[in-house]
Amino acid sequence: MKSLSLPPVVRIVLPFLAFFFFSYTLSAQFTTCETQDCECEGDIVEMPLYYFGDHSATFTVYREQAQTQFVDQFVVNSGDDFTVSAAGLPGGTFPYYLYFEVDDDGGGLCTTRIFSECPPNAWPGSLDDLDVLGKTFGNLTVFSYTSTGDATTCDLDDIEQDWHVGGNLVGPMIKTLGTRNAEDMIFISSDLERGILTRDGDFGLGTTSPNARLDVNGKTYLNDTANVLRRVGADHASPEYYPQGDGAGLQATLGYTSPGTADFSINNLSAGGHLLLFPDQNVGVGLSTPMSRLDVDGRGVFRNNDAALGLVGSNRAFGEFFPNGLGGGAQASFGFMTGGNADFSLINNQAGGDILLEPNQNVGIGTSDPAELLDVDGRGLFRNNGSALGLVGTDRVYMDFVNDGTTSNARLGFLTGSTSRR
Repeated sequence: MKSLSLPPVVRIVLPFLAFFFFSYTLSAQFTTCETQDCECEGDIVEMPLYYFGDHSATFTVYREQAQTQFVDQFVVNSGDDFTVSAAGLPGGTFPYYLYFEVDDDGGGLCTTRIFSECPPNAWPGSLDDLDVLGKTFGNLTVFSYTSTGDATTCDLDDIEQDWHVGGNLVGPMIKTLGTRNAEDMIFISSDLERGILTRDGDFGLGTTSPNARLDVNGKTYLNDTANVLRRVGADHASPEYYPQGDGAGLQATLGYTSPGTADFSINNLSAGGHLLLFPDQNVGVGLSTPMSRLDVDGRGVFRNNDAALGLVGSNRAFGEFFPNGLGGGAQASFGFMTGGNADFSLINNQAGGDILLEPNQNVGIGTSDPAELLDVDGRGLFRNNGSALGLVGTDRVYMDFVNDGTTSNARLGFLTGSTSRR
């Protein structure tokens, strides 16, 4: 059996012919699924670009590699956009490539080449390989282009982008980052999981199992001079504190904890402590229904070297005592009771007791109108092992006895000055 002998040239060319035949057969059987709604048709006539660099730069655009056929020139800052137009070129369309000579203020000089025609279907995948929309070349990113087919303009909202380490340029409509199917999105650094955005919309930082819209495991610093932390609710808003973790339960709250009310409270649930600030400015400590500016349910300790407790009024200031509760009324009081005078009183309303200290230093016990330095309305009892009652004078000292309330009927003591007689 004789074998077929082919000339050397045919043996070299035959594999290439078979490859192209096979490629053509596949392209005839399969149609590429397009993900781009806007297609470049005809020739490109306009191309807006963005520049991102370390310095401002001058771009000189040429339409051939030798860079002798000038198209346009632009001076732009980093982050600015500029538009190259083919209006002055032969046929009013761009050539196969545009050449951008970049002269930046940092002293750099280089040339960037960008494909500037609608991609031909020259090989499998060429439409994607040659399409420049949304791609970055050097420091230039193609934002959009306009082609002659129906004067179609395609921009970044018409394509699906890959996200790049250096950042992306996005359109005004399509700028999403994340998952489209029902999966979580994990954030990593140093190959370790640092955070998560769950499929349900919960954001975790320092944790991959968040239990709220924002769950932070670690310290949080809020640096804002205008509004450090804002709590917004439909009818109430309050932070909650779990110092021993979720398992130990809620231990304290701060804010508007009751829906529909304007009572601001601080609650220490572990010890039953409670501080409430009413919208009428009443403050309650240890109770939820303060009846005055400061209402304390429990003992109070004031520690201050200058003034432990200050009572300030416009023309009077005093303290009241309710031993039988508020319903039993004030049973005792002390202080400046009467507006407009300087009489300091200690009053026990239960027994009618009264001690008055007048500004002239007269002290009244059982009377509100003392006539002497000490004026007692009632019996007195002095108990002292050394001296039950001491009367001290400079040259005389005695006691007057008045049985009718007006006239002295008897005296006891040293009646005459400079004498030792009784």
